[in-house]
Amino acid sequence: MVVPTEESVPLGIDEFCRRLAQELGTFNGEGLDLDAHLVDDLGFDSLQLLQTIDFIESLLGDGTLDDESEIIEALSTVRTAYGYYLTHASMPVTHSAASLDALGGRLVRLRAVGPVDYPRLYQAAVSNEVAWRWRYGGGLPSYEDFLRTFSNGVLTQLAVTSANSDSAIGLVVAYSASLANRTVYLAAMIEHESVGAGQGGEATMLFVRHLFRTWDFEKVYLEVPEFNLEQFASGVNTLFSTEACLKSHLYGAGRRWDQYTLAIYRDVFQRHWPLSIGRGD
Repeated sequence: MVVPTEESVPLGIDEFCRRLAQELGTFNGEGLDLDAHLVDDLGFDSLQLLQTIDFIESLLGDGTLDDESEIIEALSTVRTAYGYYLTHASMPVTHSAASLDALGGRLVRLRAVGPVDYPRLYQAAVSNEVAWRWRYGGGLPSYEDFLRTFSNGVLTQLAVTSANSDSAIGLVVAYSASLANRTVYLAAMIEHESVGAGQGGEATMLFVRHLFRTWDFEKVYLEVPEFNLEQFASGVNTLFSTEACLKSHLYGAGRRWDQYTLAIYRDVFQRHWPLSIGRGD
């Protein structure tokens, strides 16, 4: 017979909000509007959405978060996040966490990229929403040029898929590796339809972990345009260290933008990354 503990009794909404606010350290949970959208109203970025998943899981116990579509839907508002928690608080603990492996997370998986993925990745790379953020800087290469330059300077790259589908929704790339200096650069591209639900952030961090496990890198660099920084701004100066800023280095959308060089250090990554990715390390 399992004796209920105080922690196993579902939290009320006020206490849920208070603890979530404390976990993220970004907003005051007192009197929080339950219909506030985590992204549009509270300004959560990809990393904070993943922290929210880990916070809910910490209340439930190991291995209960196993439905990707429900998790993503739950990340829309405070009310839906709390509703997801309440629903799963009454469910038996499963063993889904055991299925997480080196290249799989809650929301996405990474796998080898192949010819079957090229058409969809090309369409993502030249779409209006992604093209100006990706390696071509707003340029629209032909499909032939896209294929010809696909692996230029690349150490390794993996397709990003949803956790419950094998179709590629993005790409993560390691390039300009210096094995002598133990550094490498990372870039990530996610279809516009999958932005804002934590999938891009989880894919990036899974890939960072893969790089640290596979090679003896000490630092992973990210070249980040100013207009992209908001996607994971909560990690700056905690998970990411700012090592350089090129002022007015880029031009786009009728104005000039700074470009940042951020670095993820091996030891800092191991301390800060969410539990749902870190299991098994």
